[in-house]
Amino acid sequence: MQFADEFNGRKVIVTGACGIIGGWIADGFRQVGATLCLTDRDQEKLDALGGDDLAIAADLRDAASMNAFADRVAAEWGAPDIVVNNAGLYPSAFLLDMDVDDWDAVFDVNLRAPFVLSQLFAKQMIAAGQGGSIVNISSGASRKMRTTVVPYCTSKTALDRPTKGFALELA
Repeated sequence: MQFADEFNGRKVIVTGACGIIGGWIADGFRQVGATLCLTDRDQEKLDALGGDDLAIAADLRDAASMNAFADRVAAEWGAPDIVVNNAGLYPSAFLLDMDVDDWDAVFDVNLRAPFVLSQLFAKQMIAAGQGGSIVNISSGASRKMRTTVVPYCTSKTALDRPTKGFALELA
C-alpha cells in the first residue's frame, strides 16, 4: 500500500469509532499499520470491536468526559500523531417537531466536541514537541441544505470554519 510507510506506527485517535464511517476510518488506518485509540459513548460496543486498539469510552457532550479521555490518552499513550474528529449526530425531524435538546446534542457532538478535542490534543502534541494532524470530518451537507436535517447541515457548515481557522493557527 502506498501509505504504509507514512502511517505505520503512528498513533491515531478516531472518535465515533463504533459508527459505520468511524469503523471504515479505523480499518483504513489499521491496514497501514497505525496504532489506534478508538472512542465512542459505549465501552461495551468499543470492547466488542476487539483487537489490540486502545478503546476508551467518552461522552462528547460533556467537557469533563472529554478532559478525562484526553488525560487517559496522555497517561497511557502519550500525545497522538493524528486525531480524527469523526463522531457526529444526524437526527431527522422537521423544524416544528424537533426538540431543543436534540438540536443542542447535534451541536455539542458535531461542533463543540471537535473544538474541545482539537484544543486538548493540540496542546499535547505541542508539549511533546511533535507535529501532528487534526482531521475534522465534515459533509457535503455543509453546502446543501436539506429538510429534516437542518441542525446537521448547519453544524457541518459551522465546523468548516474552525477547521480552517485552527489550521492557520496551528500551522
